[in-house]
Amino acid sequence: MDSLLCDEVMSPIQENYHGFIEKNRDDEILLPAEDWEESLRMFLENESGYMPDPGYLKLVESDEFITSARFKAVNFTIKTQRRMGLSDEIVFTAVNYLDRFISLDKCQEWKSWMFELLSVACLTVASKFNGTTSNFVNEFQMNHDLKNSFAPSAIQKMELNLMTALGWRMNSTTPFSYIHLIVQRIHHDSEDLTQRVTELLLNALLDPKFLEFKQSVIAISAIRCIVEEELSESGNVNASLANLVHTIVPQEQKDNVIKCVAMMEQVSKSGSCWGGGPSSPVTVLKEEVFSFCDSGAAADVEKKSSRKRKMEERDCIDI
Repeated sequence: MDSLLCDEVMSPIQENYHGFIEKNRDDEILLPAEDWEESLRMFLENESGYMPDPGYLKLVESDEFITSARFKAVNFTIKTQRRMGLSDEIVFTAVNYLDRFISLDKCQEWKSWMFELLSVACLTVASKFNGTTSNFVNEFQMNHDLKNSFAPSAIQKMELNLMTALGWRMNSTTPFSYIHLIVQRIHHDSEDLTQRVTELLLNALLDPKFLEFKQSVIAISAIRCIVEEELSESGNVNASLANLVHTIVPQEQKDNVIKCVAMMEQVSKSGSCWGGGPSSPVTVLKEEVFSFCDSGAAADVEKKSSRKRKMEERDCIDI
């Protein structure tokens, strides 16, 4: 799939904001106040529409297979992004797709390899949506964490299934969406603070407990955690951040910020944790490849061992 045929269109303000971030990622250039306010308003208005369906956190916490599969998918996404030099935004967008898709109850009786295919599709679609289209699909699979590799036809099929299931609403609002806006407003060294907060948020992606919070709450909590830990001597920064909390977070969400900050502090103390396993015990799952179908089209799967060998699945992906 060379491009995304999507009915969802960015507003001029959103296009300007994304372009601004890409062009000035390492510079101290400030977004104009009017665009800043409009971007923040749109993110806050839209974020609920890009959250997983209600009950998803309970599903993840109660199903050991889903817990393990999600962790492996997020871990794969982060490590692939680092290896390929993709933007941080792609990681958060891909994980958002993953969580929203699973929350739609589309993965009943799935096997491990099906989640691997889904995680690859989430990453390729997120890369295309964020303008990274020059990579060959096989580049996304050069990760030893995957037990299987997939033919382009299988990935394309899953990409279409993913986008259809999500209603072609791919312009996700994620915690990362807020970082540059908030960091700009608190008038601190944006590059340094943004990098620290992004690393913290990447670690938080691995923990499904953060799924109970809205994206804005997660973002403001991560920034507050870093500010309190490393920049507590700066009264101006703390004051600016406190004002932003009142602006961004409604009164009924204030307790969630306190709870989320405490959880962020625990994540911060643990350090980078992708590459390991889930923090809670999970069942060791046997990796197998099975076929499952809806209409009889082909999904090609290539099993990895010491040498790659191709497996052709005669049945298609039934979601």
